Amino acid sequence: MADARDTGHSPPLKLYWWRARPNFGDAINRRIVAQETGRRVEWAPPESADMLAIGSVLGFEGTIRRLRGPMAQHPLIWGSGFLSDPGDAPVGIRVGMRCLAVRGPLTAACLPGFAGVYGDAGLLCPRLLPFDGPRAGIAYVPHHAQWKKPAKLEALQREGLRIIDVRQSDPWDVVAQIARCEIVLSASLHGLVVADAYGVPNIWVATNDWMATEGAFKFRDYFASVGRKDDPAATLDEALRLAAQGAIGFDCAAGVARAQEDLTSVLAEAFPAVLGTMES
Repeated sequence: MADARDTGHSPPLKLYWWRARPNFGDAINRRIVAQETGRRVEWAPPESADMLAIGSVLGFEGTIRRLRGPMAQHPLIWGSGFLSDPGDAPVGIRVGMRCLAVRGPLTAACLPGFAGVYGDAGLLCPRLLPFDGPRAGIAYVPHHAQWKKPAKLEALQREGLRIIDVRQSDPWDVVAQIARCEIVLSASLHGLVVADAYGVPNIWVATNDWMATEGAFKFRDYFASVGRKDDPAATLDEALRLAAQGAIGFDCAAGVARAQEDLTSVLAEAFPAVLGTMES
């Protein structure tokens, strides 16, 4: 969805997002970036993208290679992060004024020269899809990988648990479903991000040991960005028990509002001046 500021005369903004498998957290990139920049947006590989936004895309080989090169050739970075602790992978990189925002302080610590703000741009969903209606029910947002073996999810549905499928063709339908929930249980990072954006109480669910340990990096990175309590992941059974007890709260409203403001203001201040130097 292009913003009204886009007259159609500007070239499309080349944005990279992960699209190897349908997943709403990555797919919401296009509309959010178009809305906030006023530009038409098209997908491009990391080697030639003008911009990186939502997603754990900083550790990709093409991104690392560019960040090791001249800063004048860096993509604009706005809320991206690392998937897990990158270890020595970022050796030789340094970022500058085009790194406007990263997902959180764990990512920032891996980027020498970072002087931007923290936040995941998925927090801006309510700017595109406002919601103030009634909320009802508990829903589970599985990680997209869980659909490789759907039998357990289908069994949970038969038992009455609402399942929100992150692979839907319209990612904004996923956003709308999350916004309508009373409580969200999620193994998907962006299930939590979007729930936080709408003020829906939620809990992080890990589906295996890797997600609760090494895979926890991106969750803790995001939690720190909004001042959310860094509780360990729950199993789905634990999360359902907590939900039934009414023991799931929402503790980061101020941090979410701050991140939303920081993300919009840092982009407004830098764009299109910074991007213009990339296109000249």
